[in-house]
Amino acid sequence: MDTTIKSMDCLSNETQEEIAMIFSNSFYSLYKSFAKDEHQLAKVLKGSFQANWLVAYKNNEPIGLLSYSDNQNRAICLNKKTIRKELGLIKGSIVYSILSKEFHQPLNYTDDVGYIEFIATLPEARGQKVAQRLITHLFDQKKYSKYILEVGDTNEIAVNLYKKMGFKEFERKVDMNSKQTGFNERIYMENSPY
Repeated sequence: MDTTIKSMDCLSNETQEEIAMIFSNSFYSLYKSFAKDEHQLAKVLKGSFQANWLVAYKNNEPIGLLSYSDNQNRAICLNKKTIRKELGLIKGSIVYSILSKEFHQPLNYTDDVGYIEFIATLPEARGQKVAQRLITHLFDQKKYSKYILEVGDTNEIAVNLYKKMGFKEFERKVDMNSKQTGFNERIYMENSPY
């Protein structure tokens, strides 16, 4: 069966859980200091996902996701109460403070720029062009005239995919948390597909 992509303007609880698990599976290595395992990270993030998400489905099962933001809206809005419930008052408060700086800070872009925050695919769906389909679907919506994304320099598969899709590198920044993130530099890429 073909992959279908749905825009999640109104995310149900079930969809929130599905997105949280895909996100946790793909990005746990970046956030492992905040949660003991992928399931706990998913619980911490459940309910934090906003409307700007695309979810790829195959046989009615979610297999990948893409989130995007702009200068008005971010894709994740953390729930302090949920984080404290899952991690405890003190650790939860610290984690909320750290992550809210990453996820809540407004983006300093013009109105015509979309920022692709996250692209993730379940391991069993990798190599099936799910990420490519998600990006193409976002471009087809024509919400923005330019798209920007960030990728770790060691994620060569993603870098090559983005180049294939017309993204061009415009900046690199040394990653100050390379031991935790697993990459040395953050590569910033842009694409004006129209």
